[in-house]
Amino acid sequence: IFGISAGGASVHFQLLCPPSRGLFHKAIIQCGFANNPWTNQEAPRETALELAKTMGCTSEDSDEVLQFLKSASADDIVAGTHKLCTAERMKVPDFVFTPSVEVT
Repeated sequence: IFGISAGGASVHFQLLCPPSRGLFHKAIIQCGFANNPWTNQEAPRETALELAKTMGCTSEDSDEVLQFLKSASADDIVAGTHKLCTAERMKVPDFVFTPSVEVT
């Protein structure tokens, strides 16, 4: 298994994941690893709520926000995401959203 950048981080996550143990004979990780600051989202729900609000959604109900975002155009989502690109939020330029683990 081999990966570069985000792919390298994905390979690293596979190596750390107990259910993946024994599935791969060898791994090559280049320019990305699981501990990079861009591999984890600190507050995904709050960021999604802020994006929806930036785009004109007035609800904070998760189901309503989800429907709002699903019905939005890709252009509107990209424009809204660019409004969230503040210096304090940006770990890596242009990455407002990064992978997250959902716990329900």
